Amino acid sequence: MKKQFLAVGVIGASLLALTAKNSDPVLMNVAGKDVRLSEFEYLFHKNNAQQTEPQSLDQYVGMFVDYKLKVADAESAGIDTTASFISEFTQFRDELSEPYLRDNSVLDSMVNQSYSHMQDELKVSHIMMAADQEATLDSLRQAIIDGKVTFEEVARQYSIDKPSARRGGLMGFVIANRYPWAFEEAAFETPVGQISPVVNSGFGNHIIRVESRQPARGEVLAEHILRLTRNVPDSLLAEQKFTIDSIYRVVKANPDEFENLAKTYSEDPGSARNGGSLGWFGPGAMVQEFDSVSFALPVGGISEPFTTSFGWHIIKKVDARGVGSLEDNRESIIKAINRTERSGNGLNQVGGCTVELGEQLYNGKLKLTDDIDAFNRPARNWEFEGKNIGLYAKEELMEMENVGTVTGKDLYDLLGKTVINDYTIEVALDGVTDPAIVRAVRNYDTAGGKKNVDFVFNKDDINRSNNGSLGDTGVGVLTQVFVDPDYENGGNKPNGRVWIAIINTYLARANQDYDSKREELALNAYSVAKPSGEFVKDPKNGAAVQLVRLGVDEFPAVKDAKENDPFLVTFAEGEVQSAVPAEVLSEVKVSSFKKSDNVVVDGTTYKFTTTAGFETGTLKTDYTGDDLINLKDRVYNIFLDAYDNLIGVQLVDEVKNYVFISALDLNDSNLVNGTAN
Repeated sequence: MKKQFLAVGVIGASLLALTAKNSDPVLMNVAGKDVRLSEFEYLFHKNNAQQTEPQSLDQYVGMFVDYKLKVADAESAGIDTTASFISEFTQFRDELSEPYLRDNSVLDSMVNQSYSHMQDELKVSHIMMAADQEATLDSLRQAIIDGKVTFEEVARQYSIDKPSARRGGLMGFVIANRYPWAFEEAAFETPVGQISPVVNSGFGNHIIRVESRQPARGEVLAEHILRLTRNVPDSLLAEQKFTIDSIYRVVKANPDEFENLAKTYSEDPGSARNGGSLGWFGPGAMVQEFDSVSFALPVGGISEPFTTSFGWHIIKKVDARGVGSLEDNRESIIKAINRTERSGNGLNQVGGCTVELGEQLYNGKLKLTDDIDAFNRPARNWEFEGKNIGLYAKEELMEMENVGTVTGKDLYDLLGKTVINDYTIEVALDGVTDPAIVRAVRNYDTAGGKKNVDFVFNKDDINRSNNGSLGDTGVGVLTQVFVDPDYENGGNKPNGRVWIAIINTYLARANQDYDSKREELALNAYSVAKPSGEFVKDPKNGAAVQLVRLGVDEFPAVKDAKENDPFLVTFAEGEVQSAVPAEVLSEVKVSSFKKSDNVVVDGTTYKFTTTAGFETGTLKTDYTGDDLINLKDRVYNIFLDAYDNLIGVQLVDEVKNYVFISALDLNDSNLVNGTAN
């Protein structure tokens, strides 16, 4: 199967792509000149834009091909400078550019409309159904209006947006430039208390009920300090509460110390390193409790400790600003228009028009089919002339994206009893779906019905009383959950399938400079084994090393690599699926260390990932007397994963030689290094 884009998301954000492969392949060749995928996308978006007199697909494609061929013929015949050619060329150019000139007027209209939406915030509920269920949803809408059934009842029973369905369809606040244009426009055009007509967002069909409307609150600039309670043992919860209360007393007495306290004590590493700063954000960007406190505080105010699903927070509101003028917002609005693809659906959320245009433009040679990617996620596969050119996970089916520990209770709360009982559930650990392959590496006993033992777990582990980690999830581990209620499982099985993809990131280091003759880079990857042709995580085991080779055609980033350069890699189907250079904190001092858990550098705490792997034989703890050296006096290179977690540590000695630290079972928090002979 073709290796693909790997979407790796930060919590609450979107997806980070760990890929270094060519994403703009050649789709066709006209008169010796390549036409690439990017050109196809551009043509689709432009052709499908809102225009006063839009051309049909046949009309536009015919004109485009004719134009290309005439230019090529003229150039080959040497007549491209004659008056007659220039005249005809100009006519073709004008005919082709006219829709784009109209696009500018449409764009201006959309910018103005979007800016008008920015003046308000809407609290909305919605019901979402599949793209082919427009008539069904319209009938349900009418039944709600006629009073035969409530909006909440329909949402809970029929909506495929499960998180909001469990709340009777309630989404919360909606602001401009966050959602597909069709959805945004329908929401803002619907009066309070009424239900919109059925609207297709590109992800499915919706009906939207507007619960309330209020003036926009603008944005806030805030800092916070977090002490985690999620996935923290019950025995430590009181300690976390005591810590946050102590921090609050200090910061109330010394507000100017907020940033230093955040760097030292906050357990949100992404913001802690910046003194707790979260940057500017608007309504709906944070969880509801955090959102409410942030906007309610006066500028300069510091909140009392409060809880969210993540833990205890203290917020300092640094500044606030209103919506701003149209000119101030024009650039960001246009970016949002491009991002949400208001003129149509992009390659990752594909509608029928995309496929129709692609097949006509490339004479049936461009095809789109459903598929499963290397990480066992439902995906779309683009083919040209029988060759794979792109495989994209179906983001519209994704119900969870989490980096960190995922418990049986988390999945139970997400999916619900009915889905767990009735749907087929597939679990894949780095694409591996066979528990026996993992057992061969991890060497554990599954006898006696033990829970949370099989890392490729099953339905029995997904229950409301299971607070244990599933799938060996933890720091730095990405979990994505996809749900398709309409998936046909075949046989006598009921419809509906759940895919749970657990994706680890590994540290790899170049064992030599890039080989320009072979056009490849050889690397050693840590904390991973390869039984039965599949890569399997062997956590925090520096002795588990695998040699991998990356070709420059698939991974262009390796071309300039030097020996010992660090990379972040992912594995599936027995191959490297992605590889990007790792971020390095160079030559820093470690002020403290917690056993197998974290290091502190410049006041910022960096958690160890579950795959933090190191070469063996460097660090010893069994020496005594003069052989013990305080590692706090040394300097290190700290390698970070995509989420600012520690995935590798490198000791830099006095002559700038590099030594990997191998042991993770140090006693207490004192860093000592044995000077072995």
